[in-house]
Formats: sequence, structure tokens, C-alpha cells
Amino acid sequence: MKKYLFVCRYNIFRSPYSASWFSKYCKDHNIDAEVNSAGIAVEPGFDSETPITKSLVHWADRILVMEDYMKENIFEIFDLGKKRSIDVASLGIPDKFRPFVSDAAEIERMSAKEALEYLAKDADNPDFLFGKGLMNKILEANLDLILR
Repeated sequence: MKKYLFVCRYNIFRSPYSASWFSKYCKDHNIDAEVNSAGIAVEPGFDSETPITKSLVHWADRILVMEDYMKENIFEIFDLGKKRSIDVASLGIPDKFRPFVSDAAEIERMSAKEALEYLAKDADNPDFLFGKGLMNKILEANLDLILR
């Protein structure tokens, strides 16, 4: 059984949603996997819902972070130095996901590739937020990376 850990900043929206989505995907496709989520934030007053721990890092066979900077944070926080035996990959999902946001109607008709292009186009817009429809497409587009 392969163990997957999804990590975002606070473990409030992105990583728990991704872990839930992937757990369902594994169940639907008879993939033997254990899935968990955690947050990387260690800021005073802004602790994660479920903070990442060294035991979680070592528990996971594959760690999937939402943003690139989180990969390095994991190695720094847990003093892993240049040891890259821990399998960490970035999904490139910005902190713009809110499960209560209604996506534009055209999202449903987009392919996974088109959804990634749509996200890339608007990710730097400070007012841009996206909901479950686009998040599902982004996760679908990243399945090869997740399952690797």
C-alpha cells in the first residue's frame, strides 16, 4: 500500500480537499493507497489545522505539496539537508481555492489541460478565486504526477 501526504499552507482547503478527492479516486479505481493531509505553516497565531510532523514526512511514500516553495520548507523544517530520498513533488496549485466559490460555467466543459491554462492565466490576479470544479480538473490534470 502506497502512502500519500498532501500538504498546503494551513491544511484548511487545498490539501484536505485534494486528499479527499484522491482517496475517492483510489477507491473508484481499486488503487490500494492510504491518504492524509497536513499544513506546513509555522507562523505564530496561524498554525495549521493538522500540522506536518517529522513522523508524517517519514510515513509518506509520496508527498504532494501545493506550491514549489513548500518542497524546500519541508527539507529545512525537518533538517533533512540535501538528502532527497524523500519523494516530494509540487502540484502548482496556488492559494486561491475556496470550496464555497462557484466556478464559471465554462469550467465544466474544459479539458484538464485547458483548466491548467485557465489557472495559469488568472493565478496572479489578487481577486481570482476558484472552486471545486476547477480544483477537480487541476487534480485530474496532475494524476500522472500524483501516482508516480
